[in-house]
Amino acid sequence: MSNLLSANFIRLRKNKCFWGCFLFMAAAAVYVPVMRCISVANSGYKERLDNGFFFGTLFVSILIAVFCGLFTGTEYSDGTIRNKLIIGHRRTHIYFSYLLTNVFAGLAMQAVYFVVFLCIGTPLMEPFSLNTKTLLCFIAIAVMLPTALSAIFTMLAMIISSKATVGVICVLSIFLMIIAGTYINFRLREPETYTNYSFTPEDGLREELEEKNPRYLEGTEREVYQFLYDFLPGGQVLQCSTLDSKNAPRLPVYSGIIFIISTAAGIIIFRQKDIK
Repeated sequence: MSNLLSANFIRLRKNKCFWGCFLFMAAAAVYVPVMRCISVANSGYKERLDNGFFFGTLFVSILIAVFCGLFTGTEYSDGTIRNKLIIGHRRTHIYFSYLLTNVFAGLAMQAVYFVVFLCIGTPLMEPFSLNTKTLLCFIAIAVMLPTALSAIFTMLAMIISSKATVGVICVLSIFLMIIAGTYINFRLREPETYTNYSFTPEDGLREELEEKNPRYLEGTEREVYQFLYDFLPGGQVLQCSTLDSKNAPRLPVYSGIIFIISTAAGIIIFRQKDIK
């Protein structure tokens, strides 16, 4: 498998999509802290490194979908995967070579955002307000989430032969994940009660009445929504980028589970796939 990995990394080094994503993350890491500092320049308040450091998780999640679809999908259209099988490479080794390459690419994009953000943000912003344990927890989320997403999109790219189709499906998938996470977050934030105002026309007095919100989630239903928000990648993207998570230590574990399930499913299907 070392030969397969070497070939993939040589191709990665020359891949325009990878370098485009890499440069985008670097540019975003410059833009975010600078714009945050400009926005509060007249108030005398200095932003902290917390505000924006993990925002790159949102960017990298989308870029991984684009990269995996194009990088791995091209191998089918060029006949490279078929040729690797013809010369005797095992399907499992081929699958893992692409998985590891995609994981490396995703983590490299995340790493460049962190490094550039710190270089630009440190002289402009106040230090982190997060304690060390919480900071390390969110860093773990920011590492495991791209890894899990790489596994999902590698699975899709290895079982769908059409480069155009897999590219569209990967991009649509990540946006649907984020939309689903946003909806679940919206439902979880519904207040338990809301204020209803009643006016009496005779004396013009206003009365405030607290009424129960019928959309408020309770009991088992709320627990299910919270689990989905923590488990699904779209929910994790939102929680990591905003540093707002009730169950942050669980998120890297959930990402690990997604990685294992996606990889196992992808290998099983790819081993049975008829490659022409």
